[in-house]
Amino acid sequence: MCRDPELWKIINKDPYYFAASMDWEKHGEELYAKLICLSLPVIPITHYPGDEWAKGRVLWIECYLPWSEKPILVLAGNSKAAFCGGKNDILIDDMPVNIEEWRLKGGTAVLWDSEKPEESFANLNLAFENLGVGR
Repeated sequence: MCRDPELWKIINKDPYYFAASMDWEKHGEELYAKLICLSLPVIPITHYPGDEWAKGRVLWIECYLPWSEKPILVLAGNSKAAFCGGKNDILIDDMPVNIEEWRLKGGTAVLWDSEKPEESFANLNLAFENLGVGR
């Protein structure tokens, strides 16, 4: 969760617009393309701080992740791990707490660091290999 009060001032002016107009994370398009090429179902799970943000985020997902499933919206402060169905459910997330909670629920989780794409893709490939994905 972003703790920068100046950024929250910008977000809070128009949370819908902010969420709907966000740029891709570095290497996010490449990651999405890889998942689609492997024919994996992509279900975005995203935290949201309020209804307007959620509406904007859904619009962004519809525009930029057209082959994904309907997103799961999780109110900020709640755990994404509530949606983990077991080992074959893979969470790719940039927040260590989400990774830890997902793994505690028995799921497979990969910490995504957009500043270290080689490492992130290597960890993702290892997770896929362990699950027999892409063979």
